[in-house]
Amino acid sequence: MGFAFILVNIYLLKFATDVLLLAPATVGLLFGLSRFWDAVADPLVGFLTDRTRSPHGRRRPWILASAAPFGLGFLALFAPPGVLHGKALLVWTGAALVLFYTAVAMLEVAHAALGAELTDAYHERTRVFGVRRMVFGVGTLLSVVALAAFDAFPDRRATGVAVGIVGGALAFATTGWMFLRVRERPEFQGRGSDHALRAFLDVLRNPHARILLAVFMIQQLGLTSLMTIMPFLSEYVLRTPEWTFVYILAVFATAVASVPLWLRLAPHVSKKSGLIGAMAVVGVAISTLWLAREGDVWLVVLVSALGGLASAGTDVLLPSIQADAIDWDELRTGERKEGAYFAAWAFAAKGSGALAAALVGVALSAIGFVPNAEQSESAKEGLRLLAALAPAVLYALGIALFLGFRLGEAEHARIHAELVRRRAGR
Repeated sequence: MGFAFILVNIYLLKFATDVLLLAPATVGLLFGLSRFWDAVADPLVGFLTDRTRSPHGRRRPWILASAAPFGLGFLALFAPPGVLHGKALLVWTGAALVLFYTAVAMLEVAHAALGAELTDAYHERTRVFGVRRMVFGVGTLLSVVALAAFDAFPDRRATGVAVGIVGGALAFATTGWMFLRVRERPEFQGRGSDHALRAFLDVLRNPHARILLAVFMIQQLGLTSLMTIMPFLSEYVLRTPEWTFVYILAVFATAVASVPLWLRLAPHVSKKSGLIGAMAVVGVAISTLWLAREGDVWLVVLVSALGGLASAGTDVLLPSIQADAIDWDELRTGERKEGAYFAAWAFAAKGSGALAAALVGVALSAIGFVPNAEQSESAKEGLRLLAALAPAVLYALGIALFLGFRLGEAEHARIHAELVRRRAGR
């Protein structure tokens, strides 16, 4: 999933405008509409996966069903028929985007929900989500290789066909392998909520989930705003546009490489302390971008690597803690609603991404940014502020909120013991 998801989100707009020769504004509108549908589909998929009954479990049928639209949608985006031009090509691209993002909603929510219910063990959950993060990270690294291929080969349309075939094949292979190898817990079937609205209101009634959602939204807002502003910082302040992908690669590579470190550390510290520490390191690393000046390549590479190392901790620990909060919900309601919880999580991430893009656009205008021109000193200072201090402040706010989180290992052990007693009496 990481390979296709990152490529579509980072490169498809450029591919559609530069290679397919579609109007940027129209493609941007199609992107916005398809992402809106993706966000709306998340709660629907979450509720339906919770309610699914089948011999193969609640989640695996949805994961398997996502393979065809995911793979074919990705292939259609990067390898449209050569006979299509103009409006016909635009319609094709719009339909492929809707198909792709429908599959993303199916796969993302069902896959995360399955991870949460594979085990009740407090630290074992961290290992499950750590492996999930590492595999996703390998996909993101492969997407960087694909981006380099688009720059290396002159025929980008042919490169798009090759990338589309590889991405589609990976989608079928990985989802099929997972469907065959992973087993679900039969005792959770038929235990989702009967009412969609009530299911999501239960998420908001959960005091632990409320804090987690707020922290996650703030963290995603800071991270997404930074990733959005980085190309501007690279080109107009550092004057190193050719290094932009190196900075991004440094984040991705160190995040993947450091997951085993976080998995070794996790059993020796509380999840709360680990998450606060990870967010603090990310915030401090980002804040040093304020020092960046023209040509400071290695400072930014170092900051990117340090940020990637710590962000792996947030990516591993946050969903693990969310799984613990779902157990609290079962204790209160008697239902298993992993789908509803991770759908709310996905919706929050996408909402934060949209908000970050909008805020960065407004902020660029406010600081006097002028596209494709030499920037004033005040505009350069504004870009450094947007890249460094704004995300750092958001991470600090997230830490302050999470200090009030109370669901630790001892409380979870009490909840788990009571759930085991109840399940035995069923």
